[in-house]
Amino acid sequence: MLEALFQGLYGIVSYEAAGRRFEIGVRMALGAPSSAIVRLMLRDAVVIVCVGSMAGSGLSFALTRAIWPLLAGDQGSMAPLAIVAVFVTTLMVAVVAALRPALAAAALNPVLALRHD
Repeated sequence: MLEALFQGLYGIVSYEAAGRRFEIGVRMALGAPSSAIVRLMLRDAVVIVCVGSMAGSGLSFALTRAIWPLLAGDQGSMAPLAIVAVFVTTLMVAVVAALRPALAAAALNPVLALRHD
């Protein structure tokens, strides 16, 4: 499951980087360092993942509270910890998945990126 999550996040970030190729070319042509481009791409990926994870965490927490009486024993007390663990794991996977497309975007030749569109 972790591999599918990684491939999905990588695909989304790669698609976003390809769609923003002109913007990245303009930024680099105006003198933005490669580290700024990498930070931009990583920040965008983390924001997307955080928004989705927070929405999913809130929904799963609400659903866990709704089915609380159906749980056997005291298993429900670990639900918040599990939700936090999944959130942190997803965030780490997002950073790793975004790193390669971000580095590729930072290595773009600005002239070719501007000529592409």
